[in-house]
Amino acid sequence: MDFLGLTTLTILDDALKLIVQATGTDLKLEDLPLQDEKTYEKVFTVVLTSGVFQFESQGMRDVLRRYKPNSIEDLTALNALLPPLARFKAA
Repeated sequence: MDFLGLTTLTILDDALKLIVQATGTDLKLEDLPLQDEKTYEKVFTVVLTSGVFQFESQGMRDVLRRYKPNSIEDLTALNALLPPLARFKAA
């Protein structure tokens, strides 16, 4: 059982409920755009990733600073590559 995944889904569900409560806007996760340039620019390019699962470690933050991701594909690749990059750097 993927408890980290379940926790993340619970947090997302709670966030959507809070948005409805606060603004009356009913969002659906599947409707959120994956190609949101402002999000990549304001969060990942400038490395404001404290509390962002898989992207808050110092090693990942260093990688984000270096590569400046601007797509979900970039984030996926960097997330998959970090362990090998960390081993390469340590060698």
